[in-house]
Amino acid sequence: MAVNPNNTDYQEFLILISDILRLGKYRVLINYEDKFTATLEQLNEYAKKIEVLDFKREVFELNEDAYKQISDTEVKKYLKELTDNFDIELTKTALLELEVFESMVFDETLNHEAVTKYIDKGWEVPTYEVTRPINKEIINFPDYKKMRNKLFPFTGMQLYVAKNYLQRALQPPQKVKEDLSDNAEQLKPALTKEKTEEIKPFNFTNNFDTISPQVIYKHFKEGLVDSKMLTVVELENYLKAAFEDMKPPKKLFTLKNVKTKNRVQNVFSKYYREIAGKEQGRQIEYVELLSKYFQGYKTENVKTNWTK
Repeated sequence: MAVNPNNTDYQEFLILISDILRLGKYRVLINYEDKFTATLEQLNEYAKKIEVLDFKREVFELNEDAYKQISDTEVKKYLKELTDNFDIELTKTALLELEVFESMVFDETLNHEAVTKYIDKGWEVPTYEVTRPINKEIINFPDYKKMRNKLFPFTGMQLYVAKNYLQRALQPPQKVKEDLSDNAEQLKPALTKEKTEEIKPFNFTNNFDTISPQVIYKHFKEGLVDSKMLTVVELENYLKAAFEDMKPPKKLFTLKNVKTKNRVQNVFSKYYREIAGKEQGRQIEYVELLSKYFQGYKTENVKTNWTK
């Protein structure tokens, strides 16, 4: 059966193309009595050792679901139907949901499984150092990227394919060559410099927390750039300073067109509460993403506003 929005909702589709079904744990009944909980890899090994046909059949069906192959063409067809032929607003929504899934589900699952496998195999978990700019404390973070590249180098490839399709659908028509007609050169719209700046990709490394840079960029662009409080270039400079370098600039950033300070504080509070998930013991550091980088915001005042 072909996968389409009528028989598979978007969350199920993302789970399917991300391959994380292969990494989760399953509870299987043996002889309708004993419950066996294990990863798919463990279930496969166990199925080789016992002669319970119902158990073998159930493990076989789990493997069929987990290793279901979806081609690039099928991925594009699903997204095209989901977004009504890549309607701009629907595509933006689909891309945002994919990026949130990537950060909150896919990355978290792979990170957890990578550390678990390293520990189970008795390997040393690789780490990297980050120095906090406030107190110069050196913190060791697990190097998830290194572990994932070793253990799961090809996991989630179709998720990246889907992301690429959505991103390309939001590019100016002249950059999406496959969708151009024969007379595309004559139909190219004249883009202003400002519009070009808004859609160009921006890459930075997030050393501050574990949220993906794409989700961070999307959140602060919608909160600060779309409301004309920052330009795209100013946002990029801020994200590099706060999340990559973790060091406030000598001259703090200035927000423009600010109707109320509460509106600004809500952008940062929402990031802390809804996206970062209220990371334990780090509220002040999230407050300082605003107070240490922008003029006119004191740490205590922002913190008080957050607790109201």
